[in-house]
Amino acid sequence: MYRLTLCGVLAAVLLAASCSNPEEHTTEVKRGDFKLMLRSQEYHHSGIRNVDICVAEATAEKFPSGKTQCFLHGFDFSGLSVEWRTGSEIDICFSSGRVTYFTNYPSLTPTGSTLVEFHASIHEGVDATKKTACAGQQAP
Repeated sequence: MYRLTLCGVLAAVLLAASCSNPEEHTTEVKRGDFKLMLRSQEYHHSGIRNVDICVAEATAEKFPSGKTQCFLHGFDFSGLSVEWRTGSEIDICFSSGRVTYFTNYPSLTPTGSTLVEFHASIHEGVDATKKTACAGQQAP
């Protein structure tokens, strides 16, 4: 009986610890009516930083959850930089990291408007501080 109680308490402690919120940082890069939102999350001080990059309306306060708005998911980036090249073109640069999801054409439908599409380009293995096109906002 003692062993069963001990196992139950241990399981409850592990379950409670696994439900904690991640350490999260958000960065925004605005341009006109739109902005790029970068979110970096680390769960349980694991040392692994998950990164999501999405496009949103400039007035948006919450991080987008729509699949069409979010165009990059990955982890453990080094030298990550994201910037607007033009009004609809986005540059993503990093020297190293893992991309697990990427699409070239994120889109969103602003309130009371028609669909707006963007074009995203990845530049892997680039030192963002030395490349002019990728010297913009660096992620945390």
